[in-house]
Amino acid sequence: MPRWVARVVWAMRGKRRVRLHLEERSIDGVLLGCWSGHYVLQLPRVVEAEDRSIPLDGMVEVPRERVVFVQVLA
Repeated sequence: MPRWVARVVWAMRGKRRVRLHLEERSIDGVLLGCWSGHYVLQLPRVVEAEDRSIPLDGMVEVPRERVVFVQVLA
């Protein structure tokens, strides 16, 4: 599949709320995409426990090699 077709499909499908599980912590946010080997999240929150999280400002870029797995929340 050509790259431009993948970008069009990605844009049409909408944004997803995900949780990136890293080696030492987890980060929630709205996944904008994966560019240049980095996951880009908007509205990020660092998850400390199931009922507690710390909001961060702006956007976060997480290197793909540091992510253990990506969990789709909604």
